[in-house]
Amino acid sequence: MELVSEETYEEDAAVALDGSTYYLHVSVTVRSEAATARPVRSVSDNFRETMRALASGVVLITTYVDGRPWGVTVTSCCSLSLDPPRILVSLMRTSASCQAIESGATFGVDLLGDSHKHLAEFGSVRGAPKFLDAPMRLARGSKTLAPMVEGALSHVDCEREQVFDGGDHAIIVGRVIDVIDAHPHSSASPLLYFGGRFHHLGGPL
Repeated sequence: MELVSEETYEEDAAVALDGSTYYLHVSVTVRSEAATARPVRSVSDNFRETMRALASGVVLITTYVDGRPWGVTVTSCCSLSLDPPRILVSLMRTSASCQAIESGATFGVDLLGDSHKHLAEFGSVRGAPKFLDAPMRLARGSKTLAPMVEGALSHVDCEREQVFDGGDHAIIVGRVIDVIDAHPHSSASPLLYFGGRFHHLGGPL
């Protein structure tokens, strides 16, 4: 609530010394409370909040940007086909990862475990460089087409097959070239995203 001022005018009768009546116009300022207009939430804002209620696995999309390993964290990833093997990922069109993949770069999909929380946070900062050549982030001696994360639950090597318009995102269909099984030092539990936070996987129901 906020206070607002409203000026009103009232007439007041008075009697002069000679007995005649005259009228005074009096200005009165009245302060009253008025409801503060609530900002109207857009459908996009409501949709963003709603999708936070959808628990998702967390993956790191890896590729090479300017010849250096790069990774971006996403939850929009799913299998598309088993025969032939195809995978679908969604990336912001303006991101360096998306532009590199659209230009023909191979890419990897690394399934992150619960020990990769800091890496997932690193790969999700908007506008920040996401080079992965810092120590202990990549599997050493890996012969994959795209960079592979040290300790990833699994790594899927892909080549871009098709790209579709998805509004502010690009929907990328990747042709699966190879799959590397869980790394010997991988986490025992997948990393999940729910309600705007990272979570462990609970026990089976």
